[in-house]
Amino acid sequence: MIACFLLLDTLNQVQTLMFSTLAEVITEMNNHTLMNHFGLEPTETRLAMMNSIMTTTHEIGNALSIIFLLPVADYKGRTFAAIHLRFGITIAVAVCQLLAACKFRISGFASTALIFSFVFGKLIMFSTSSPSLLGTSSLWFIFPLFVMISSVVVYILLLRFPDSPKWLVQQKRVAEAIDAIRFYHGAESKIYETVNNVIKENSLTKENKLSLKQVWENDTLRQSCLIILANMMFMQFDTSYVLSIYTIMFHNQAGFTTQMAMNINLIITIVLLPTKFVGTILLDTLGRRPTFFIAGIMQYTKSILIFATSIIIFISGSSLITQIMYLGVEFLAVLVPATGVNSILVLFVSELFPPSARTSVGQAMMFGSMLINTPIVSVFPIVNSIFPPIFFVPFVITQVIFGIYLYRNMPETRGRAVYDIIESMDNEVGSRAASILDEKLPLIRNRARTLASKRNSILNIERSRAVTFDHKFTPEN
Repeated sequence: MIACFLLLDTLNQVQTLMFSTLAEVITEMNNHTLMNHFGLEPTETRLAMMNSIMTTTHEIGNALSIIFLLPVADYKGRTFAAIHLRFGITIAVAVCQLLAACKFRISGFASTALIFSFVFGKLIMFSTSSPSLLGTSSLWFIFPLFVMISSVVVYILLLRFPDSPKWLVQQKRVAEAIDAIRFYHGAESKIYETVNNVIKENSLTKENKLSLKQVWENDTLRQSCLIILANMMFMQFDTSYVLSIYTIMFHNQAGFTTQMAMNINLIITIVLLPTKFVGTILLDTLGRRPTFFIAGIMQYTKSILIFATSIIIFISGSSLITQIMYLGVEFLAVLVPATGVNSILVLFVSELFPPSARTSVGQAMMFGSMLINTPIVSVFPIVNSIFPPIFFVPFVITQVIFGIYLYRNMPETRGRAVYDIIESMDNEVGSRAASILDEKLPLIRNRARTLASKRNSILNIERSRAVTFDHKFTPEN
């Protein structure tokens, strides 16, 4: 199953990387569109605006997927969303790209797929999309055609896999969940113990689905939301996305040619390929907090380095120093995700929230990601044409603020059951609230009791059951 999804992820990554690796071909298409369809002379400002619009369409696709596609996993199942629906979107994107390659001039570069196998996509694209191979206006149609054919093969391979056992238990289809666990883990696994753990996890709340408002009103889950938000701001309010989209342009500004940029990306990807297997080891052996600390140091160093490189280029132009500095940025850009730090955000959604809250939190997280990325990719082409160094200043400042917050508040969840994690956090939040309940001022004390009542009315755990009571069982009733 992992191998099949890895292949599908790689195909989606190929689709996404077409924008950055085929920059010259797309620029030629932009020039043709401006001149022949709109009668405008292509200038640097107009091309920057077109690039800004095209990168923003990616975020529009994200918004549509959050509203219409993400809930599908809840009421149609994980198999339908992750296999059937995703296959349809992949084919649709490939068709749009193929039509664009066939001179129909249809803008179909927005792919709204989940991308994990970044390194394999880069290996394919940077080794084959150079101008001397397939990176020409007459041959780049091979990429979407390859994706279409390969995705059909992967889709056929994925049809035999059953749905998620957790989702099946949530739908009260326990017998099917047992068969799914036996399929994925083998007949010798502790099937009924696994089912009981999943049932216990699903029983964390009485409601089947919590709204974001209910999640935020709960003190314990609000603390989890703040951790998610800080992690998202630290990892995504960053230059990584811009560097990946405009990788050829950054190389050119640093003093490299397009062919040199392709070769550099290919060499770095191959040399650092073994580091891609380190992420799982770090998360499982060191834990979430040490892994985040290591990756955070490297990410902040990368932000400082690209900021300094941009200043030198703006003042004195490209040189050997800027080339060396940008190579350092490229190495760090590959090493940071190799630690597995990007998986922490996804892990926290499943570890810090009960199943009934994960859909609403996941939607909010994706909307937050979109709100973070959209201004970055939209503003960059314009700012870069005026005063490039100022673009990198906010990242240098905010990463310090959110890095300190996460260092102080991020929990360690490695090897712990979801029920135990949430119960532990609830006890910690409750211990902080206990001191407020002893407050002398009635207004503050009553406010604290109201918040405690809201908190205990949602979570179905030991402390909540001990504190919460039903008024119909009181003696007077």
